[in-house]
Formats: sequence, C-alpha cells, structure tokens
Amino acid sequence: MQTLSRNSDTQGHRWGVILAGGDGKRLLPLTRTLTGDDRPKQFCAIVGDETLLEQTRRRVSRIIGFQRTLLVMTEIHEEFYQDQVAGVPPPCLLIQPQNQGTAAAILFSLMGIRTFDSTGRVAFFPSLTIIS
Repeated sequence: MQTLSRNSDTQGHRWGVILAGGDGKRLLPLTRTLTGDDRPKQFCAIVGDETLLEQTRRRVSRIIGFQRTLLVMTEIHEEFYQDQVAGVPPPCLLIQPQNQGTAAAILFSLMGIRTFDSTGRVAFFPSLTIIS
C-alpha cells in the first residue's frame, strides 16, 4: 500500500488539490444528454475522450507529483469516479460524506495536508477543461 511521506518529493512543500465534489447542477441538461444519467460534469468527457477530472489530473501532474495531489470528491458520486481513481493512493482521496460547498472542501483538504506537511504550499484546481 502506498502512503504519503513528509519529504519524499523533490518538489518540496508543493501540494495540489483538485476539487471534484460538486453536483454539476448547472450543466446537468448537457451531461444528461451526453451520458444518459445525472453524473456531474467533472466525470464527463465534454471535450475530447477524457473526463474533466482526468484532464485536470493530467495538467496538474505536470507541476505537482501524484503523491502530493489530493482529490476532493463526495460519496454520492462514487459510481462515477471509482474507475477514474484506480491507482490513486488512498491518502490522496478525500471523500466527503456530502457536498458542503467549495469552502468546506478547501478546509477539508487543508486539514488533510497539514497532517503531512505543516508548511505546505497549496494550489487548488477545479475539474474543468481548457480549450486551446
């Protein structure tokens, strides 16, 4: 089992948090058309073949190591993300019982990071696509 270590990364105290716990209500008509169910946008391939979560993880991995990137999601969406997080170290998965909004997700992740690195520098990334 993989675990996080305090200074195992050459990137020092750099941490990333991908926020993927939203319910996707504003884009629900689009995602329902694309997928046939009520999955939130971060678990849909809206542009290209990758879901928004997969695209965001790939972009973040260019600057922050995978062991220092946390994914914040909610329990209710597990059926939509379980395949997408295969291989992610369990300490990097922060699963909220329910969506309590962005501020709660940020606080939840900061509390988790503090247990591993009390001087960590954190960047937050929403699950979205960038069209170039």
